[in-house]
Amino acid sequence: MMQFEALIANDYRALLDTAKRLSPSAQKFYAPHFIVETSEWQKASKRIMFVGQETRGWGWYANEQPLDVTLGEASHRSDALTLLIESYRRFGFARDFAGLTNSPLWKFFHLLDSRPEQTLLWNNLIKIAAPTELTDGKSNSLLKCSKDLEVEVLNWQRGILLREIRILQPIHIVFVTGPYYDHFLIDALGDIRFEEIPDSGFCVRAAAIMRSSEIGVPMIRIYHPGYSRRARLFDRLLTATQTFIDRNAP
Repeated sequence: MMQFEALIANDYRALLDTAKRLSPSAQKFYAPHFIVETSEWQKASKRIMFVGQETRGWGWYANEQPLDVTLGEASHRSDALTLLIESYRRFGFARDFAGLTNSPLWKFFHLLDSRPEQTLLWNNLIKIAAPTELTDGKSNSLLKCSKDLEVEVLNWQRGILLREIRILQPIHIVFVTGPYYDHFLIDALGDIRFEEIPDSGFCVRAAAIMRSSEIGVPMIRIYHPGYSRRARLFDRLLTATQTFIDRNAP
């Protein structure tokens, strides 16, 4: 078992256990996005945690096919943690999923990851995605849920991102969550300050340095790649992100 998996296992099991006591609506969310370090991450000196918003669905494999599973279902399976971690491994950062490989998010990820001296690890800010029946009928975002559900989910997952960061010890963290998720970032990480990136040409909404007394790691938050492509800012934000990484090398 890899070091991270051994250290985080009890935290993930606790989330599954406490999920049993969530509301029926919260238990309809998709199974949690639990991560695991790769062998490349273990060996790398320039480790970058790449943090998105949330998945569009999640679960495990059945008959060699990915299967969406609810949080409620996962919380009552004794083998859920093993199955969910295996799903993360098998997903392989979308390399074998033709419909996702060229999506803006994964294109951005792999372009950053293409530098031989850099190794990226995918994470998400929100551990569970909402079913469309609990949002606006289209989105899987917690932003589109009721305020009561938002508070319940944030309370349930609070502390897990900090725990993952402290165990994995990234050298940089790139949040592609966009400005509408800033209050989720503050909830997850504490006293975050968002500051303009000098000489980037971007306002704080588009790209911001994140300062935190809890995390002594260079962090940047940018528009989600999906939006940046629609706004024709994809290439500029990719360059700004890589420049930020290079200028803040340890």
